[in-house]
Parts: sequence; structure tokens; C-alpha cells
Amino acid sequence: MTSFLEKTAGYLVTQYGSDLTRICIVLPNRRAGLFLRKFLARKIARTTWSPTIFSIEDFVATLTGLQLTEPIRLLAELYTVHKETEGDKAQPFAEFMNWAPQLLSDFNDVDHYMVDARQLFTYLDEAKAINLWNPDLKPLTDFEKQYLRFYNSLSGYYHKLTARLMDKNQASAGLIFRMAAAGIEQSLNGISWDKIVFAGFSAMTKAEEVIIHHLYKEGKAELLWDADPYYLDDDQQEAGELLRYRLKRWKIKEPKWISDDFRSGKKKIRITGIASNVGQARESGVILSMLAKEGQLDERTAIVLPDERLLLPLLNSIPPGIRDLNITMGFPLRYTPLSGLLETIFRLHQNVGKFNRNKEGGRQRRFYFRDVLDVLQHPYIRQMAKGLIKENYFVYEELISSFRMGNRIFISHDQLTGTGKDLFSGDLVFMDSIFQDWSAPEVSLGYIGKLIEGIRDACILTKEEEGMGSFRLELEYLFAFSKIIHQLSDILASYDIIQDNNTLFRLFMQLAESTTLPFYGEPLKGIQVMGMLETRALDFDNLILLSCNEDLLPTGKQANSFIPFDIRREFQLPTYRQRDSVYAYHFYRLLQRVNRCWLIYNTEPGELGGGDKSRFLKQILNELPGYNPEIEITEEILSSPASTSPESPPISVKKTPEIIKLLEERAKKGFSATSLNAFRRCPLSFYFSEIAGIREPEMAEETIDPRVMGEVVHLTLKNLFLPFREKSLSIADLTTMRENLQYLLDEAFAKSFKGSDIRYGKNLLLAGVAKNLVDRFLRSEEDILEELGQQGDTVKILDLEKYLDVNLVIEQNGRTYPVKLKGIIDRLDMAKGMIRIIDYKTGTVEPNQLRVGAWEELLSGNEFDKPFQLLVYAWLLQLKKINGNAPLGAGIISLKKIGYGFIPVVLPESSAGMSKGEIPAASLEQFGEIVRNLIALVFDSETDFSQTDDPLACRYCSYINVCGR
Repeated sequence: MTSFLEKTAGYLVTQYGSDLTRICIVLPNRRAGLFLRKFLARKIARTTWSPTIFSIEDFVATLTGLQLTEPIRLLAELYTVHKETEGDKAQPFAEFMNWAPQLLSDFNDVDHYMVDARQLFTYLDEAKAINLWNPDLKPLTDFEKQYLRFYNSLSGYYHKLTARLMDKNQASAGLIFRMAAAGIEQSLNGISWDKIVFAGFSAMTKAEEVIIHHLYKEGKAELLWDADPYYLDDDQQEAGELLRYRLKRWKIKEPKWISDDFRSGKKKIRITGIASNVGQARESGVILSMLAKEGQLDERTAIVLPDERLLLPLLNSIPPGIRDLNITMGFPLRYTPLSGLLETIFRLHQNVGKFNRNKEGGRQRRFYFRDVLDVLQHPYIRQMAKGLIKENYFVYEELISSFRMGNRIFISHDQLTGTGKDLFSGDLVFMDSIFQDWSAPEVSLGYIGKLIEGIRDACILTKEEEGMGSFRLELEYLFAFSKIIHQLSDILASYDIIQDNNTLFRLFMQLAESTTLPFYGEPLKGIQVMGMLETRALDFDNLILLSCNEDLLPTGKQANSFIPFDIRREFQLPTYRQRDSVYAYHFYRLLQRVNRCWLIYNTEPGELGGGDKSRFLKQILNELPGYNPEIEITEEILSSPASTSPESPPISVKKTPEIIKLLEERAKKGFSATSLNAFRRCPLSFYFSEIAGIREPEMAEETIDPRVMGEVVHLTLKNLFLPFREKSLSIADLTTMRENLQYLLDEAFAKSFKGSDIRYGKNLLLAGVAKNLVDRFLRSEEDILEELGQQGDTVKILDLEKYLDVNLVIEQNGRTYPVKLKGIIDRLDMAKGMIRIIDYKTGTVEPNQLRVGAWEELLSGNEFDKPFQLLVYAWLLQLKKINGNAPLGAGIISLKKIGYGFIPVVLPESSAGMSKGEIPAASLEQFGEIVRNLIALVFDSETDFSQTDDPLACRYCSYINVCGR
């Protein structure tokens, strides 16, 4: 189909001839202007001057002569107004930043839609006062008074800010449009073009409407629309809502042009749901590979990203052979790796002040060890260190290891640079600036500048020495951040707003959030990658549209504004409804002339829900096939992310004679239920842990982790019950335990959590959680004893942390192997005539996790680890004949789910006639055969140590990065 801009070019040449020097063409964006020039060049055979082509922003700027103010300067100017208005009650700039950007956005809307600011803010102030009106005449609180005072001051803020900007011949984007609209009659006399053609517009602000409509009424402008009857003639279609309103209000009966593309065109649309954003990017790579084989990768193919965060994953998913790529959207600096490094460094210095104050109030320059590690281990820093110090790089890694495995939670500057002082000199001298005393904003900004310069020089030096070209993008990042530093330096010199480092760091990161990194390329060649708004007036044959999820397409109802929805509607300010209409128009207009389209959405919900496909997709599924049978729509869900690269090959380890010998040595020391569970879940992980001896690297911990919590609780419970071993419990005994709880808990923490303080912060809370878990358990034991006492029974503690081992002989492949099987039972007691094996768990355990449906389920998989472990203990007890003739049971007490009480193992043949949790002797004999067979499989030389086929078993595996899963 003929694209809108190609049709526009043909119309201009037909209507105004080949000489278009007296014609001005205004388009929604600059990108459309480049394509229009290309089509005009094809239509005009001879050499001629190009017509004047503007984006709407550039056109309006020519009408006013005002200079667009940078966002950070607008913020500084507004803060100046705030201090003038509030005087001594003015907030610090850091607090002011919490609400000022939102207020500036509202001011921008007020200007774009030419609302009487005084009338609006007076109305808003009165509405807020009515909300706080009290029929009982109860006086307002101080907070309510401040609340009303804030809304009462908004009109003054607006007019003072506007006056300050106009005095400097500066303005916000909205104010420029407002001034252009207000002065359009005067501007008309200065316009030199014979005709101004506005092409491809749909949504307009009030200011744009005033400007364009006035020029149209005066015969100075011509309007070229782009619409389709499919959404224009249907009053229920939100995509045509704004156009219908505009055409009716301006009384345009025969608009140029209404093209019936949806009715006449053939289209293939594929809707694909796939998990994760990375999955969407990879699927795009698969589609591009297919298009490359068909020779379709030119400027008629586009990838559109409503969510700009997908740009880097997308670029990493582009197939290697595709070179022509034109990125027309900016990428926020906030999402670059360099931004992550700077944020880490800022956090390091913020924590210096937060965590390190001595008794006199002076500063101890000690760095939090995790912050130091985050800096030293950052990929940029590590890569540069590796490239710059080469043969001495091992010293750098040794320094990291000493901090990771040491017991120091805080590291002084001397400890950091003492023995390794030479490390931060020479080529790595820029590293020293990271750990200097960033005492004030001016000093900090200077060090940030030195750091960026140092990283830049390191990138250039590494590139030259290694012959690498991989730092080109990093140099662009650095250049963009250096511009932010210059902006902040200018603000520091011009305004008294940045009083401390926290404010500086926050402002720095806010600028990174709002600053985009421009990409440059051949605009009319190769695949076009762009955001949703960049697609205005453009058409493509092949379209890949990502993030087709609700709340991204359209963007949802969230409105960060001080002006409520009803007042916005009353004063004709934009609401989410207008925004939805705009996105609907862009979506349908993109589909209008496309031949093939891939609409991809994320099926994976986030923390607060999500994973829903856009309602636009549901609309086209229900409506388009009936509207035009030639439109083919298919829908699919991909269960796993597509990949353009081959998967990692499976890993298996053959049981060579050497490995069998190692197995024999390990078996003599003893296999535990935990090690056999590892083999059941994944034989390869068993090999890594039990044979290869690979362990997770130890790291200093400053916060109580689940492992420490479990150790402390188990040790505390053991010491509480130890004085009552081989005795029957009474309620008085449990009262004594609760009296000793705090002392024994502190003792357990001192043993399991050496060198760390549990009296402050998160550790204090977690220590309280540990105490609460044990205390609730003791209270539940009191309830059980009281219930048993009514039946003339009690609980007798038989043993605590009971160690058991049994020597077995396993036959396999014609050989016999001596194997020790061992285990430690947390608690062994007797209640209601049954000996109970009890395992304490600090985590959550549900009863169905201990219910075994069939014996073969215990041979493999990760679902029955807990019953397998308990049955091993029970079998060992039976083999040692410890239980005598007494019934035997095994189960778990989940301290987080203490209401469940004793949760027993339930076997396939458990019957109603047995006591709750009783394990028949015959069942244990059957289980013993399973254990023997499992150990025999460990020694089977014909079976390799291979990866599990169950991906769920890999989720929390310590070796997931080793095996490539």
C-alpha cells in the first residue's frame, strides 16, 4: 500500500508543482520529515530547493523566539519561587523534589491547554477546603492548615514562575505553545510562506488547536489527515474519538484523507504471549532472522517499543548478520550499566554518613563492606582493572577475596588502600577518587568528574592495548554523564539549592532518569527501532510491536497530578481517557497499512499483578476478521523464551574407576539423607557436592540469613530441652524454659553469628522473630501437655540431636561396597505410646508436602525431600532397634505454622486403624529396599552423573551457573 507520507509527497507535487520553496510542511515529529524528503526526492525529477519542513515543536518555536528551559533549571527556578513564597517555612530542596516535578507537569498542562491558571487553582483551593469542611465546626489541625495553605499558594507559584522565565526570555514547552497561540494573529503577518500544510495530526493540545485552526480559517493552512473509516465512523472506537471531535468542531465535511485500508488490505497479524521482557526481545530476534532470509530488512521494517527499557535486551537479541539498524528513540541514561555503577558509588558514600558516627559525633571514614565489593566487582571496574594492570590483576582479586571472606563489616580507607596502595595508582588512579572524602556537593561533583574522566581514559587505553571496539557505547554514556556534571556545576554556581550530598546524588540520578542517550545512524536505511510516539505519520510493511500489555498499551489510569480527575475534566485538561484515545489511534494507524505484524506481550505477572494482554489485542481479535476476511490473525503462547543461540549442551560425568574410588572413600565417611536427597533431585549436583567437593564461596554476613536463623533456633531448642532429657515434661518445665529463653537465644546468636551485633537495625528485628518463633512453640507445647494431662498422658523427651549411623553393604555391577548411612534427629520423644521422630523447620511446611502417594515417588525428584529424610531416620532407628516394640512415627514441626502442630509423614498404605503418623514396620522394610536401590544407583558405573530433567529442581540449586541451566 502507498504510505501516508508518500501520498502526501505526491499530493504536494501535484498541488503546488515542483517548486515548493514557498510551502511549509508541519509534521508531528522530525523523523516523519526525513521520510517525507525521501519521497519528495523521488517525485521531483529535477534539482530544486526543498520545502521548509518542521516538527510541530520547531514550528511553534519559530513563532515565539522563546528559549526552551532545561528541566533542572525549571526545578531551580520553582525552588526560588518556593523560598520567596514560604520564607522561613521553605522546605529543604531534597523534600521539595518530592512534589515539585509533579507540580511542573501540571503547570505544563495548564499552558498547553491554555487554562486560566488563577481560576483553576482558585477552584482547586476551594474544592480542597470543602473536602476538609467540618459540620461540627471542629478546628482544623496544623497538618490540615498546611495542606490548604499549599493549594492556596499554587496560583502564586504559577504566576511568579512564569514571570521569572519570561524576564529571561525562557519558557517551558507548554508556555512556548501558550505564547505562540496567544500571539498567532500578530505572528500571521510575519509568516512568509504561501501555504502551511499540517499533515498527520490527530491529537492536539488546546494551544496547537488554536494555532492550526486560526491559520486554517485565514486560508493560510491546509490540513492532511490520516484516518480509516474502521475507527473513524464507529462512535464506540476510541481510536477515532479525537479526530471525530476535531472534524465536527471545525466543520470539515470532506477531510483529506480517509483511506479505506482496513477494508481493502490483506494483513497477517500474529499475537504472541511470551514470558519475560527478555523473552520478547529474543522472539524479536527470531522474527528478524526469518525476515533476513526473505530479504525484508530495510526501512519498511520497524520494531516499536512502548517500554523503552526493552531497548538493550532487544539490541542484544539482534542476529549477528544484521548490520543496518536505525534507532530513533532515546535510551534513558538511568538504565545504562554506568548509571548502575554511579548509583553504587553514591550509596557507598551515603552509607559512610549513615553507619559511621563515633560518640563525639565526628565522622569515621569507614565503608560498608558490601558497598566496597559492589564497586570493586562491578563489570566496568573489573574489566578495566583486568585490562590495565594485567599481570598484577591477581592482587586486585585477592583484595576482593579478603573483603568477601573476612569478618570486617566496615572497612577503613587505610584498610582499603594500605597494602594495595599501588593498586590505585598509575592506570587505576581514577579508582582512588571513589574512596576519597566526598565532604560537600562541590567536592563530590569534582570527584565524580575525575571518576568519569578516569573511566574514559581507561576505556580508550584498554581499547588501544587490546585492539577492542567494545567501549564505543560506554564512551557515549560517559559523554552524556559529563554533560550532566556540567549542568549540575552550573546549577551549583547559579542557585543556592544543593546543600548536601544526598540532594546532589538524588538530583544527579533524577537527571539520569530524564536524560536520554540519542542513537545516530542512517535514518533511511535498515530496520527502524522506535518508541510509540516516534511512529506518528510513518507506515511500515513489517511491524514488530513489543510490550502489548495493559498499562503499557495504553499506559493505564495512573495520573501523577495535584489536579483531581473531575477538576481536570471540568477545565478540559487531559485525563487518562484522552491518553487512551491517543494510544488507540497510534496503534490502529500502525496496523492500517501494514502487511505483516507481530504483536508480542509479556505473560509473566509482576509483584502487583500484570501479565495481561492489551485490550487493543482483544479488540482486533474480536472485530477485524469480521470487518475484513482477508485479515488473518493467529494467536499463540510460547511456553519458554525463544533463543537465537544454541542451548548449553547437557553435562554428564561418567563414573570412571577414579570416580568410583572417590565414591567408595566418601561412602565410608557416610552418606546422609541430605546427600541422598541431592542425588534424587539431580545426580550432577550430588557429584558436584559429594565427589568434586564444590562449595558455595563463604561471605561475610552482616544480616541474619535463613541459615543462621535455623542454626540459632535449633541450638536454642536443644539447650532449652537438654535439662529435661529422659524425663516427662510438665507445664512448669515449659515455664522454666520460657524464663531462660532470652539468655539461651543470646548465647546461640553469639555462637552462630560471631562478630555481629543483633542489638540494632534489621538484626534486632530478626532476633525478635527468632524469639517469637521459639516462644510460640513453647506455648503450643503447654497446650499439648494440658490436653494430654486430661487424658492421663504426657510427653517424654527421649533424646535431642540424636546421632545415628548404620553400616550397609551394597551390591552393584558384581562388586560389593561398604556404605555408612548416617543422620541426626532434632528430637526424639514419646507421646500417646508412640515414639516420634521430630524435625524442626523454621520455614513454612504444609501437610501435603509430607504425604507420599506412591513408593516410586521417593526414587527421584525434589517434591518429597522432607518425607524421604524422615523415613531415613525412622529406618535407621528400626535397624538400631531403638524403638523396641513401640509404634514409630516421624514428622515435622513448622515453627512458622505452629497451628499445624506435629505434621506426620503419611504413607501410601496408612490406614485408619493406625495412630496418627504411625509408620508400620513392613513399610520401613520396603523403604529400606528403596534406599539400598538408590545407593546402588549411585555406584552404577553404567549410569552417568547427569543433569535433572526437572527445571523446577534447578530454581534454587547452588550449581545452576556451573551447569549452564
